[in-house]
Formats: sequence, structure tokens, C-alpha cells
Amino acid sequence: NDDNTAPINDDFGIAARVTFAPVQTENSVVHVGAAYKDIGNDTSAFGLEFAATLDSLHGQMEFFDADENGTDADGYYLQVGYILTGEQRPYKDGKFKRVKPQGDNGAFEVVIRYEDGDGNFADVELGNTNASAWGIGLNWYANNNIRVGVNYTDADDDNSNDDGDEFRARVQLTF
Repeated sequence: NDDNTAPINDDFGIAARVTFAPVQTENSVVHVGAAYKDIGNDTSAFGLEFAATLDSLHGQMEFFDADENGTDADGYYLQVGYILTGEQRPYKDGKFKRVKPQGDNGAFEVVIRYEDGDGNFADVELGNTNASAWGIGLNWYANNNIRVGVNYTDADDDNSNDDGDEFRARVQLTF
């Protein structure tokens, strides 16, 4: 800043993510990955991920640990889904892609999820806290560009024993 009225932030940061698929066949994938970031000012984070598919069944889990200015945050989630209409979750270049329906009526998927840890649970009225939540959902992939999803989530604050829940509907357009 020319007038020297604003502080200058000269921090240097690094971030990296690596993935590996030790199993990748026509009907199955096993995916493992790790990520790390360090942006100075005592801020760093790392994560580990695992995912697998077997035909229409897919599951994934991730763990993270972060430290920001001496405040530690960590957590994990587990998620399992099944595509009722027989499609598979595509995988390419270390990422799972969107489901592409094979039939005229689209593809239907059920999912369940459990998560626990430090994070933003504002959607279920708990705010930033340490909490656990479980959810169940249904996705309809109408075609390659439209997804409609509904899900229910129930959460409990691990610090105050407060709880919250939500029902959410989402329409996603992809081009």
C-alpha cells in the first residue's frame, strides 16, 4: 500500500494433495489420499481419505486435523451410498465424478452419513462447535446435468448436549 496505512501480509503457504488408486477395475475402485497445507502464522492442516466402489455400492471416509494459532480442530466422516438403478460412480484422475443415468427415468441413489468433530454445524442450529451428526438422503440424477437431492440430518453438540436437525432439498444444475 503506497500510503502505508494497511498492514502487509508476507506469509508464504504451501498445499498439496496426493491420491493413489491401488485397485481400479471395470467394477471397482479403491482410492487413498492425503493432503497437507501450511500457510504460515501457525496455521496448518492435514487430511487422510479413503474411498471404494463395488458396482453400485460406494463408500468413503476422511479424517482431518488442523491447527490455527494454537487452536486444534479435528474430525472425520463416514459415508455409504448405493445407486438403486445400477449405475456406478465414475472415477478419473483421483476424483469421483457425477453419476450418469443410463435409463430414461434417471438414476436413484440412497446415502447415509455419520460425522464427528470440530466444525461449522450452523445448518442444524449448533454453530461452530464439536458435534456429531448422522444423515440419510436420496438423490435423483434426472440426466447428466440435473440432480435433485433431499436429506435429513440429526446432530448433537458434544460440548453442551444441545441438538438440532434439518431437512434439506437441493437442485443442482451442471453444465
